[in-house]
Amino acid sequence: MSLAVIHGAAIAAFGRLAAHVKSFADEEGVPERVRQLAGLLKAQKKRLLETPASTRADYHGAYPGGLLEQMVETIEAGFSVSRVLFDGAISAESILLVGVLHDIGKIGDEHRPYYVDAPDWKHRNGTFYEVSVDLVAMSVADRSFQWAYRYGISLTPDEWQAIRYVNALHGPDACGRNDVAYRETKLLFVMATAKSFAVRKLKGWDDRTRAV
Repeated sequence: MSLAVIHGAAIAAFGRLAAHVKSFADEEGVPERVRQLAGLLKAQKKRLLETPASTRADYHGAYPGGLLEQMVETIEAGFSVSRVLFDGAISAESILLVGVLHDIGKIGDEHRPYYVDAPDWKHRNGTFYEVSVDLVAMSVADRSFQWAYRYGISLTPDEWQAIRYVNALHGPDACGRNDVAYRETKLLFVMATAKSFAVRKLKGWDDRTRAV
């Protein structure tokens, strides 16, 4: 895939995400948290366009803008899963917030990226990126909560759980899955299912696809 194609796909994904944000506007304006999220997306647009979703070719989205594609696919799948399983009863605003925030920690902190280029010799094995050792060590979810806090985005307990454990239903996360196993909220179930579907759509329906 050429760099031009990759960049074009990332810009298109950002446009889809912006359209979802704008869809929340009504005669009373945009809900406060969506407006705050829009501010985060606008301020970090360049980094979102540059950030991959993962490190290796055999994972998913291991190219600039891969994270954006994953976010949009997860959000759109979340809307579909909510509609099919719960007649659309899950808050669309929550799906939007969790879809963006659960992995936005992968852009890093205010000054440094989370992913950096891997050495050339690792490229031969399909590893294109590494996690930066210059960042304070913490989980992606915790870094995501920092971004939410920085932009004043308040979260409900259900949203907090979904952001923290969105990968827990389809594989252990860094904190262990026993905290939420069989006690997940409907929102977490929807978003974990949506994330799994989105990753497989991006990577292809391969049983080896990693939903991380």
